[in-house]
Amino acid sequence: MNYHSYNEVLDYLEVFFNREIKDEGSLKEMLKTIEDCRNNETVTIRAIDQLFMDYRRKFQDYTLPSKEEEEVWMNILNSWQ
Repeated sequence: MNYHSYNEVLDYLEVFFNREIKDEGSLKEMLKTIEDCRNNETVTIRAIDQLFMDYRRKFQDYTLPSKEEEEVWMNILNSWQ
């Protein structure tokens, strides 16, 4: 993945959140945020990360990420913060 390509990063995040977020309302809010990023041609990674952390706290969904997911998140955060 090209971490500097907002389309590739947002495509990855969309697939990731569709898999990880179980609550329909939270998923809808996240997908709206991703769509807003596409419209603005950027990745607001801090807002996306905060939204995901809020979801995890609210629904006590503390699944451990795989090593691959950790690496991807670190690269995305480093590229878009």
